[in-house]
Formats: sequence, C-alpha cells, structure tokens
Amino acid sequence: MTTKKRAKKVTYEYLLQANGVTLLAGQVAMGIPQGGNHVRQAMVTLPRFKRPPVINATICATDSPGNMFYFYQILYIDQAASAQIKFSAQSLQAGGDNFHYVCHYTVVGELK
Repeated sequence: MTTKKRAKKVTYEYLLQANGVTLLAGQVAMGIPQGGNHVRQAMVTLPRFKRPPVINATICATDSPGNMFYFYQILYIDQAASAQIKFSAQSLQAGGDNFHYVCHYTVVGELK
C-alpha cells in the first residue's frame, strides 16, 4: 500500500507509468453490506484521473470455492483531493454465504 501527499490515503499496491499513462493495481477485501450476504461491496481511494479511467476487476473467495459473484456496478467518483472507486457484486446462486471474498482491480488512465 502506498501513501501519497494528499488528504486521503490511497489504496493500491502497484503503480506503473509509461508515456503519460498510469496503471494502478491492487486488491481489497469485499464486505457484506446490510442488505445480506448475497452481496459484496468494497471501495478504494486513488489519485484523480483526467477523465474516467479504464477499470477491470475480478472477485474470488479466499477461503473456499464459494458462490460465483458478478459485478453489477463499478462506480468512479472524482472528488476534490482524490478519486474513489466503489465495487458492488452479487451472487449468481440463490442465497448467499459468509465466505471471505477479495476484489482484484486494475485501473488505467492519465492522472491529473
């Protein structure tokens, strides 16, 4: 995890830059929201991009095969000092489980 000189802590593990393009990558635990254990959510704080970046993400269980999940929303939120990306996923199977899931993400774009 890297910390920049900004108001908020940024949460990524890898940073690559070439020809003005930045690639940030990392992983974050997916939490169970109040709606139930058939949904998982996570949020990361990153540096701001000039325009909405390209975002790729996967979700997997860390402690068992678990249910299959799909992302129904990946939201980029540009703020004054940083940007946030919110990941929301739902189980493909009926019902949920209490296994631990992790979101692996990659974000590519031009930083401000």
